Amino acid sequence: MKSRVAMTIGCALTFVSLVSAQQRPALQGSDGSTQLVLDAGGFSGEVNGLRFSPDGREIIVGGEKLVRCWDIASGDLRWTLRGQRGTASLGNVGDLCVTNDTLTVGIQGLGETFRDYDYQTLPPTFLRTQGMKNVAINRVVRSADGRHIAFHGVDLKGDQPKRSIFSFDTQANRMTIRLDCEFITYLGFPTSDSHLYGFTDRGAFAFDAVTGQTVENGGHLPAIQAANRLIVDSLPYEAKPAFFEPMIEQQMIVVSAIGESNGAPKYIVATCNMSDGKPVGVYEKHRYLPSRPAVSPDGKLIAAGDTLGEIHVWEAATGNPVRVFKSGTRPIWDVGFDETGTKIGFGIRPNQGKEWRTNHWSELDQVFDLVKRRIVPASGETFRQELINDGQRWIKSTKDKTIETLNFQLEMQDQTSSPIAKGKVYDSYIWTYSLLRSLGQAQPGSFAFADRNIVFLGFPTQGVLVNHAMMMGHEESVTAMSESSDGRFLATSGMDGTIRIWNLERFGQSGTVDLDISFENGLIHQVAAGGASEKAGVKPGDYLLKIGDVDVSEIGQLSADNRFPYMPGDKVTLTLRRGEENYQADVELIRDPMLRARLLLSLFISRDNEWVLWTPEGYYDASPRGDSLIGWHVNRGWDQAADYYPARLFQENFYRPDVIDQVLVLGNTSEAIAAANAQQARPPKPMDLRDKQQMNEVQPPSIQIVSPQTGSLVQDETVIVEVQCASTGMPIREVRVLVNGIAVGKPILPSAESLQAPLKQTVTLTPGRNVLTAVALTPAARSVSNEVIVELEQNVPEPTILKSKLFVLSVGVSQFQHEEYNLNFADNDATEFAKLFAERQSGLYRDVQSKLLVNQDATRQGILDAMDWLVENCQPTDVAVMFVSSHGVRDARDNYYFAPHDLDVERMRSTGLRWSEVQALIEDLPCKFLLFADTCHSGGVSGGQGSIRDPLRSLAQEEVGAVVFCSSLPREESLERPDWGHGAFTKAILDAAADRDSDLDKPGDGLLTLSEIQFNLSRRVKKLTNDAQHPVILQPPTVSDFNVLSISTP
Repeated sequence: MKSRVAMTIGCALTFVSLVSAQQRPALQGSDGSTQLVLDAGGFSGEVNGLRFSPDGREIIVGGEKLVRCWDIASGDLRWTLRGQRGTASLGNVGDLCVTNDTLTVGIQGLGETFRDYDYQTLPPTFLRTQGMKNVAINRVVRSADGRHIAFHGVDLKGDQPKRSIFSFDTQANRMTIRLDCEFITYLGFPTSDSHLYGFTDRGAFAFDAVTGQTVENGGHLPAIQAANRLIVDSLPYEAKPAFFEPMIEQQMIVVSAIGESNGAPKYIVATCNMSDGKPVGVYEKHRYLPSRPAVSPDGKLIAAGDTLGEIHVWEAATGNPVRVFKSGTRPIWDVGFDETGTKIGFGIRPNQGKEWRTNHWSELDQVFDLVKRRIVPASGETFRQELINDGQRWIKSTKDKTIETLNFQLEMQDQTSSPIAKGKVYDSYIWTYSLLRSLGQAQPGSFAFADRNIVFLGFPTQGVLVNHAMMMGHEESVTAMSESSDGRFLATSGMDGTIRIWNLERFGQSGTVDLDISFENGLIHQVAAGGASEKAGVKPGDYLLKIGDVDVSEIGQLSADNRFPYMPGDKVTLTLRRGEENYQADVELIRDPMLRARLLLSLFISRDNEWVLWTPEGYYDASPRGDSLIGWHVNRGWDQAADYYPARLFQENFYRPDVIDQVLVLGNTSEAIAAANAQQARPPKPMDLRDKQQMNEVQPPSIQIVSPQTGSLVQDETVIVEVQCASTGMPIREVRVLVNGIAVGKPILPSAESLQAPLKQTVTLTPGRNVLTAVALTPAARSVSNEVIVELEQNVPEPTILKSKLFVLSVGVSQFQHEEYNLNFADNDATEFAKLFAERQSGLYRDVQSKLLVNQDATRQGILDAMDWLVENCQPTDVAVMFVSSHGVRDARDNYYFAPHDLDVERMRSTGLRWSEVQALIEDLPCKFLLFADTCHSGGVSGGQGSIRDPLRSLAQEEVGAVVFCSSLPREESLERPDWGHGAFTKAILDAAADRDSDLDKPGDGLLTLSEIQFNLSRRVKKLTNDAQHPVILQPPTVSDFNVLSISTP
């Protein structure tokens, strides 16, 4: 029989007053501190807070250091909130709750307990902080009228942190309830009154939050208790309840629980009757332990998150799934360098059963090529993984089946087989460990092990294992490690979805405080009697706020980055706080015996195989959409909302594949940046956006459309758009207004004086829905405004609205003035492409006009004249398409050119067609523009040294607005074959347009959209070239999917 949980009241009650946030002295924040963080959407770790919006249409989720909101019907991410982000758990979101007008987020930080946001704005705007200081929240609820906030958390003040439940009256500005308890299974206001219910390890309670007194006769408490006792015996799979949520009006209780099926864990969320405890619906789709369930306001939907970041929404009555919001990341369970060090194998599918064990969490089922920069199929490579026995030394583990209590010792033998060193390492979450071949040559017995998200390097000394260096960079637990064959690098994988590459040859040194204290997140727990700390007046319960100019929340990150600004022997002033008063103490820093390994590169690969590879300074290489996966988080203090800038906004200066190349060669990021810059004709200034001052200089400007309002319905086809923008860094050089992703009118060139008021531009709308955005550009960065939706009322019947005109410019060069450049099928590619649109697209467009230039007609001047033809004829409602097939060439300054018939590589500037001229064409066109480029991105006939940057990427930026179809990745050749009669790219386009199976709609509509063309091109080119060529589409986020081609069959 299952054990029952006793539900009796046995707790202490105290009354505490609370000083308002406005009366407290301001905290010394770390305004402007920056971190380069991963943002792949969703959550990579445990979901801590989850609520439905008041109208039940959205799901609001908190976890890690973020709050996100999704539309349940569409699955679209609506907004993301960010606050002060510190190291370790500082800034973590513990829980959240929402009323009609306020979103309250409970956090762990050095400031007040809660952040309040105005929920009536989109996205919610930051209002204030409130609550107690230094309480780590894990549950927060609010009464229906918003007056009372109740929370459970860890009070970090004093010598011994204490877990308690608090209830705070926001109108009376006082704490009415404090109840000490270790854990809770439920806390909430389940009805419209002010009655607070809780189930804890100390028992169950029902209090009136206004008076702090127990509710007469327990209110609904007896019924809930009785139902819980029945539920324990009614759940399938002998599941044990973890959390529950009562639905008083529906007389139901929702329970998340864990059971067992066929020897494997079974995770369920059950909806049970309060009368008999029997489940009326059981949801079984969770793959990991679900968190506290949430119930929609109408009781029709239930949602729960889990420990690896998935959020599930389902129907309460049936258990049928409605939506699953998957984590944007996926754990990397295993990693291994190949013998050449140019490829990294990694595992994303965890092993099962007995195969799931330390150093063997997964097989290496994926391969990333560091040279070609793409995911490639495994081809018989041998990958280097953890080494636990080399015949001379080995690591012996005990309690291997229980990760949490894994202990191991290093043993070594001489020729007589006698042990010469033994040692015991931490009793902790050790997921992986390995002997180190390279360091072991200089220091016999060297090894590495991962304790949660930190990797330690050590070696035995007189029978004791001594930690030598540490690696800090992963956000979640490290799962595996691999040493490169030359011993220069160590690769680690983690549950945060990243692979990190570390330098094993150089280590950094940093100072530490010469105070014998123990502190965590600033709170000092212990002070040694008679030591320097006590002499300086430091006491347990004080808070360490700053070391010199460094905020305590930045110490860990700066140390991990080897950027701690003080050295051993420096005298610095500490800023501390006792109660509500700050004080200072002067100390001298001593040398930290623990060295810091240097992080060189981080690699993240998303679920849809977009990837980004970056240095700690922010330089990166990425797949077409990969630079949206990371960004710079800029702290603004504990009492302010933080800023976030995706890496793509800094593309001009930080998209540097050449820097990544040099890092892999030199093993040092500073030297790599200098070496890469030295190869450029105009070397840029080295930058590191972890530096506050440098970020302040180049951070993107702020920009917002203030008029018209989103949701406006207008009858006039012209509307005045008002844009407010400002820059704290470099001056704004231009502002572009976009309608449906197309830049309209001339760029606004603002002056400092004109930015004092909103900038104005008149734009022309198209009938129906219009999406307005604006882009502000500085010499170093760009920003994109909020979207504003405006509906132009259609005064004519829909059938009479004219279709778009299509203008096609198709250029192909097989025969050059210099015959040594000749190709085989480029001219045929251009001819067939033009014919495809001219002959088959009359049903999609009201008119198709085309211009074909091949061979002798495709001179530089001829192409420029044809581009003028496009500009002179295209109207805002039209679509322009340009196809080019020829060589792609580069000059000594890394400028990229399309090779016309009269190209002379000795006179590239005057005979080649620069891509900047194509960009100027796009900016002059008032309509949608598609570019199909069947060219190589490498040096080609010019003898260039290969791609430094993808030259086509800038064409797809928001302010340019082109949709670009590239025939190949930047480091690939575009292939052609006689039996095709075309290049692979063009053949795939022609084949897709003639195949009804290309239509992914069910039932098919006979049309191909941008996304359908991309899918077909990827699949067909990959098959044609035996995975040697991979086309990509570059599509601005401001351009929506639309129909491009009609499918025609014989």
